[in-house]
Amino acid sequence: MANSGMELARRLAALRHASVAIDLLRDVHHKWLLMGATRPSAHLLEPVIAELEQAAQTLTQSRGDHWSAVPLARSAAQALRGMGRSELDPSRHEAQLAYEEMTAHRAS
Repeated sequence: MANSGMELARRLAALRHASVAIDLLRDVHHKWLLMGATRPSAHLLEPVIAELEQAAQTLTQSRGDHWSAVPLARSAAQALRGMGRSELDPSRHEAQLAYEEMTAHRAS
């Protein structure tokens, strides 16, 4: 396989931020599922969590196409920005940091 081109330090930092975002989102998702008023919002988190999980899985592969995780992280960060709930602020921040780490430098 071809070299992914993503710096190892950036990839690991992005993975760390994505993993934190996933954990935070799972906690909010679980809490929201338990309350009838927020249950519809909980279902909106499911595709966001899935995108971040897929991005994180890609980043864990030593010889994977790590750049394919970028659109997933961008999509998740954008979706979280569109959800104005304050409970999502920490996960929104971590997802954005993951995306920024992935795109901060591309090896030539």
